[in-house]
Amino acid sequence: MTKIDADLIFLGKSGQIFGPFNSVELDELSTQGTLSHYHWIWDWKASAWKSIESPPPPPQKTQVAPTDAQGLNWNQVHAIGFDSGHLILGQLKWITQTGCTLISQQKQEGSLFPIRGKIRLNLYDPSSLRGATISVVLKKVNFEDHHWNYHLKWKEIPKLNKIF
Repeated sequence: MTKIDADLIFLGKSGQIFGPFNSVELDELSTQGTLSHYHWIWDWKASAWKSIESPPPPPQKTQVAPTDAQGLNWNQVHAIGFDSGHLILGQLKWITQTGCTLISQQKQEGSLFPIRGKIRLNLYDPSSLRGATISVVLKKVNFEDHHWNYHLKWKEIPKLNKIF
């Protein structure tokens, strides 16, 4: 590696290489907000591509705060999942910006809902007397520890409204 190589900055995205850039140009990209358009930066010392952005923290059982900005305690929310022929009662876990897992106590063998099936989800928080009905899509289902786990996708974390 030469001194000239170490001064050249290369960025990558979608299998393509962009650059070379110098440190002033890299600062300008950052200031303009366009550095986020790239995913990789070449590390001359390691002779490898490195991610520009740090990964998010590992997922936790409840991704949103136990009490969120709505004042909603997600640990207390009751959930009912249903379609035109089936209904299950459960508890929400692994709540993220894009979905959640509905943990069901159902005793029947096999999933009640088809993968990629649209399901309605009734949510109710008894402590705040708020609820909502939202549409979700079933992404995956598995049986673990005597529970059926329905992995659901939503467009955004639902907002629960006062119902009484």
